[in-house]
Amino acid sequence: MNLYLRRFHYKELFLVGFYVSFIGITALAGVIDYAVGKRFDAVTDLLFVVVGAGFFYAFLKTRNLRVASSAMLWIASTIVFIFMVSNDFDMSIIFSLMLPMVAFVLMPPREIVINMGLYYLILAGLFVYGYVHFEHHPLLHDVSMMSVYFIALLFVIAFGIVYHYAIEQSYHELQKANRQKEILLKEIHHRIKNNLNIISSILGLQKLDTDDSKVHRIIDQNRLRIESMSLAHEVLYSTEDLSHIGFEDYTRRLLEHILAMSDLKADAEISLQAVSAAFSLERMVQLGIILNELVTNSVKYAFAQGKGRIRITLAKKEEAYSLVYADNGPGVLEPDRLMKSDTLGMNLVRLTVEQMDGTVDIGNDGGLRYEIRFGA
Repeated sequence: MNLYLRRFHYKELFLVGFYVSFIGITALAGVIDYAVGKRFDAVTDLLFVVVGAGFFYAFLKTRNLRVASSAMLWIASTIVFIFMVSNDFDMSIIFSLMLPMVAFVLMPPREIVINMGLYYLILAGLFVYGYVHFEHHPLLHDVSMMSVYFIALLFVIAFGIVYHYAIEQSYHELQKANRQKEILLKEIHHRIKNNLNIISSILGLQKLDTDDSKVHRIIDQNRLRIESMSLAHEVLYSTEDLSHIGFEDYTRRLLEHILAMSDLKADAEISLQAVSAAFSLERMVQLGIILNELVTNSVKYAFAQGKGRIRITLAKKEEAYSLVYADNGPGVLEPDRLMKSDTLGMNLVRLTVEQMDGTVDIGNDGGLRYEIRFGA
């Protein structure tokens, strides 16, 4: 839910709140009106719930703030105007005081002037209509009560203007400060990525000092470990959200890089299915270390049997995630002993899972299968 809401501008979040509140409250009012026998009011409530829901759905699809804001203002205003007249200017008139806040919060100055000018013109016309048709109405013909209403109206206008300029000013200042922070963070991630790549290049140069294939293999493994960390910074550097990395994008790029370095990219069949998830840099580096070791093992052992197949799934179960990694290799006779082996790769996997406060299960399922469970 938080990831979904991050996509919205602050005005869009206000608009979502207005729509949800309007639809919910109007639907509840419709139920109450129907229960007390006000059939006309109940049908009107239902009609405007449907219209409001339609415009809300259109906004979520198009993200057109201007149209959706105007629609929200005039849908709510229309139903209030209808009830003011049909219910002889009863307590529903109070809502006419609050509706202008929709414009002051959501609209730019020019549209506020246009919409509020039209709104108060219609409101004045309704008051004139009520004054003529309801000769003994306690509000419309009582100077003291009318003065209270108009003082409240002026207070709402003044508050709306001050609120609009105050929040706009604060937002632009925060936006400027946030932009500067993002530039700085991007530069930091870029420098870290470059430094890690330099280390990887130095390791690559070390290969020139020996013809020993075993040493070459060890150097390449360590380069992949470093580059999996570098890739996390690279992905973070290229995205708008500098606090989280999308799991699927990072994993696909990591797999392509490992297989390309192993010259097996064309011989690999990759299946990646993941829930929409984004993790912090620290968590993604941990996942990258684990995936790097598992893919490297698959390349060494499973792919030796022919065309390699790797299946990775990420699912969310309540407040935890389940990462399943499987290949089409021969598996092992005793999966439990594999996790206890003293190789550097398995030590890294085991220690990283412990750092994540997670658990890992190993089994044979048409090949070797790992299931790693960890918290969000």
